[in-house]
Amino acid sequence: MKKTVLGIFGAAALALTSCGGAVDYSGAADAMCKCMAEKDAEEKGEFDLGRDVDYSFCALDVTIEHGVDITEEGFGTALNEKCADLNDLHKEYVSTSAQ
Repeated sequence: MKKTVLGIFGAAALALTSCGGAVDYSGAADAMCKCMAEKDAEEKGEFDLGRDVDYSFCALDVTIEHGVDITEEGFGTALNEKCADLNDLHKEYVSTSAQ
């Protein structure tokens, strides 16, 4: 189920970034770090779907707000510099969205 959700968000993110332009990976990485920090701080209750689903929601937000394809290497590099603790989630997201 989670892989399906990640795949759907990944496909939507790629579709939304198909129009090019100047890419601000650093700003997008900052937004991802902030979004995930907010998700981690939220009260989850009984509907906690996990950090991978939270990452997918943040990825969609970042894609829409910053016009960045977060599956590109430049975003991964910027994310690693800003918040390396998200590397494993990012790699899983990228591998799932490529399917």
